[in-house]
Amino acid sequence: MRWRILLIAGAVALVGLAIGFWASVKTKKPPPVTYMGRPIPPEGLVIDSQSKDPGDPRNAEEDFRRLYAAMTAYRAKTGKLPNPGQLMQMTGEEVEGISLRPEDLQNPDALKAEGPSARLRNRRKFEYMAAWARPRYDGRPKPAQPPEGERDVWIVSNHYARSNGVAYADKPYRYHFTGCWVVLWSDGAVERVPYKDLLMYEQSPNMYGYVIPGEAGAPKNPLPITEWWKQRYGPNASWE
Repeated sequence: MRWRILLIAGAVALVGLAIGFWASVKTKKPPPVTYMGRPIPPEGLVIDSQSKDPGDPRNAEEDFRRLYAAMTAYRAKTGKLPNPGQLMQMTGEEVEGISLRPEDLQNPDALKAEGPSARLRNRRKFEYMAAWARPRYDGRPKPAQPPEGERDVWIVSNHYARSNGVAYADKPYRYHFTGCWVVLWSDGAVERVPYKDLLMYEQSPNMYGYVIPGEAGAPKNPLPITEWWKQRYGPNASWE
């Protein structure tokens, strides 16, 4: 009799354990969907909420005018453009009557730029894109003096561009591209190019690049960034 009681008690205990396990599985919530370690709430997560203040593009524009004067003075003296290291060495050193200041190489708005790396990194000595040091898209070196009718991008600041991305747990992310790139051209013009006006081209299946409208040697048939976005991410990806 006693063994029957023990058997029944054991069976009841097993049933209780099974019910408890089933209940815990049934009620256990799935882990939250995250973006860069941050949980995504139902209404979506603003990807870069700290970059709402873009600063003042005139800071970059003033630097670009001084940098252009220094680069063309170096060209007048040597017949070629300085490389980035040589340009940085021109701070405090007069070349053809031009002397750069350390602050001409740095943008105070770089620390406000989109993305955590811009805010967390140590500030570099030269905070702009040295586009003149790279070849044209067709592989040809950028000339120190472009022929008439051609012009190259020399320096770029993307510190004022904003993607305004929102991450969602159950649908494509949404972006609203605002702001501008500040561009120094080889003819000395300084231009604010709206972010939404940039062009895109495919470098490889997993690599892409930006094109500034009007660049010499640009790839054939680059896509407007809005069209590129739709092709890459599909019609459900939101572009505003």
